Amino acid sequence: MLVDLATAESGLDVTTLMLRHKQTPGLVFNFVREMVLRSFVTEKGTHLKITVLGREYVHTIISDLERSENLAWKQVPEGFRAPQTDAFQPYLPRRSEVDPEIFRDP
Repeated sequence: MLVDLATAESGLDVTTLMLRHKQTPGLVFNFVREMVLRSFVTEKGTHLKITVLGREYVHTIISDLERSENLAWKQVPEGFRAPQTDAFQPYLPRRSEVDPEIFRDP
């Protein structure tokens, strides 16, 4: 949400932020309260605008993510890797991996 505020030149309304990110009013309220306490965001009524400190924080986070070479969260564990299935070949799962309830009569 903070990145969204950083890209909006004139700021955003709380309702717009809530609808764009599909979050509950309570969660958005807590986010806004925390960002105001940290001086990342200023609020006037329901209008939010990011501060210089907030922009610097967003820039730091984004540049850290871009520089990160070890993207461990993107690596698939070895136990979950399997040969890829050809998209143009029919797929038939192993019967042992299919729920037996599927094969029972109703």
